[in-house]
Amino acid sequence: MNNFEMSSNVFELAEHKTYLELTRRLCWYGQPNYNNVELPVENAEEKAQTLVGQPVVAKYKRINKKDDMGGHECSINQDGELIFNTTPIGVNTAVEIKNDNVEINGEIVNIPCLFATSRIWKRNKNICSAIKRLFSEKLLHSSWEIAIDQYEVIGSKKILKEYEFEADCLLGSKTKPAYGNCASTIAIAQENVDPNILMAEAIQKDFKDESKEENFKDMENSPINSTVADTGTKITNVSDSVTNPVVSDLTDRDLRRGIEKAYRDKYNQWVWLSYMFPNEKYALLEAEDRASELEYIKVSYSVENNNISIGDSETINLVVGVASINDEFDKKNSEINDKNDALVKASEEIKALKAEIEGLSEYKEMYEKSEKEKRDKELAEKQETLKNYAVKSGYISAEEIESSEEIKSMIASVDTNAIKAIIADRFMSEKNNSVNNAEKLINTDDVVTSSLVNDINDSEVDYKSVIQDFLKK
Repeated sequence: MNNFEMSSNVFELAEHKTYLELTRRLCWYGQPNYNNVELPVENAEEKAQTLVGQPVVAKYKRINKKDDMGGHECSINQDGELIFNTTPIGVNTAVEIKNDNVEINGEIVNIPCLFATSRIWKRNKNICSAIKRLFSEKLLHSSWEIAIDQYEVIGSKKILKEYEFEADCLLGSKTKPAYGNCASTIAIAQENVDPNILMAEAIQKDFKDESKEENFKDMENSPINSTVADTGTKITNVSDSVTNPVVSDLTDRDLRRGIEKAYRDKYNQWVWLSYMFPNEKYALLEAEDRASELEYIKVSYSVENNNISIGDSETINLVVGVASINDEFDKKNSEINDKNDALVKASEEIKALKAEIEGLSEYKEMYEKSEKEKRDKELAEKQETLKNYAVKSGYISAEEIESSEEIKSMIASVDTNAIKAIIADRFMSEKNNSVNNAEKLINTDDVVTSSLVNDINDSEVDYKSVIQDFLKK
């Protein structure tokens, strides 16, 4: 049976006479978390009820002279037993599964989530003081533990089939939550560092003191939020992917000293062991003449009948030093937050500009409508003027303007030259007819005293000038 630790957010805190009441969203269903562990939607209600009546635990601490809490306070003793150095401070009283909006892989999705209500006993005054302070500063998280009987692995995803909730631990300000926060994982991927190396570096901080017995401590302070795995035998490391742990009668101290001695004997170089990975069967050593604090010697080893032998070794360089890991994560988180703030600001500016454009578009439509009406009015006035001009000439009637498609087209397009051409043509035709009629009258020896005949016979009449004068009217 395995134990998984996952963090959740505290949404509400209500204070009563004898207890504090917390409401939290513990997890979601149907999607893997950032450790690729998924709780299925099927039988979720039944499994959720196993959390009711289970304890809420915590470890009280003073950090920066303020009331605070630690994490699960996990350690492994010399017998390979997993120990949680926490104290029961309350109990889970109710659970509810309902849909909620959560951010998964950068997208907001609406999926079923598990909510829990818990009572924290106020007789734990220091704990309650820490809880209220952390909640007000939005630093209060929690992490629950699950006992697993059966699970299914699909690719890199582990789907829990049979499980029960065992406990619920409130986390302090210095404990990095694992569930719903992938910032650590992103930072490591960007730096292209072996996650196992970074995990072991953070977990084994206390191994520097070689005069004391070494145990695994402060598991929540690891930059990788790993899974606690119970192999059913002696537990020698913490990793969700371990299948063949090294098991021997040697204590951790014996194993470390044996690796150092075997390396010195083989390579004739003075080194001391900094970090050990029993499940992967290699260790990281420091040499007295190493070029920087980031340089280590990676060496493989094996244990057979309590005898330690050394394999191949190589010099490696870490991207980030152990002491700087948390600073690097804080720096990356700060950069991410700055970029998120810039995106939010840009989005707000875009929305404001869109709203301004929408407001201006109304004025644009009003202007275009006004201009169109003005142009239509001017065109109508020109058409009416040209129509009156044609009728006034006496050569185009109002009836003809309405019946002739050709003339209607000229009026519609305000083709003044075409109208004048028709008038001039008809005027000349009329003059030619007058000349012919006059000649006929003269040939019949009739006496014509008409002024028109006199005008026609007048050799000095300029018809071209007459037409031009007429068209200018």
